[in-house]
Amino acid sequence: MRFRVMLERTPCLGMCPTYRVTIHGDGRVDWEGIENVVAMGRLDGPTHVSRGDLEQLSHVIDEAKFFARNQYGDIESGPICTKSGNTTTCSSSIHICTDTTHARITVSRGGRTHVVDNDHCDDKPGLDELEEMIDELAATRELVGR
Repeated sequence: MRFRVMLERTPCLGMCPTYRVTIHGDGRVDWEGIENVVAMGRLDGPTHVSRGDLEQLSHVIDEAKFFARNQYGDIESGPICTKSGNTTTCSSSIHICTDTTHARITVSRGGRTHVVDNDHCDDKPGLDELEEMIDELAATRELVGR
């Protein structure tokens, strides 16, 4: 099974840590510190993820329904429609959010690759926990320095 998980944290208007970390199916971890982190540049193998942790990560991906989410991290439910007589009216919602660091997660598993961009404007249960687990397994806290 080819397995790879990448987490990219994007810039914001402040001093947000900007980096990219990749966990490979063999347990290797790649780091790229881009901005506002202690470890700038590329590091190959700053840590190693065990097979058991990789299996747990795969389980968390499933629990988060990662592959069922759209590119913004939402699980699509479709428009809300109401019927009045012979008329059906449907609506959907849109939200705009500024100055947040985004977390772009890319998962490649079993021949599929999917990317989700979490803007952190609202809670996305499962997705936030997935981000935390990736950071924990890749030991990014020391590399970020905050």
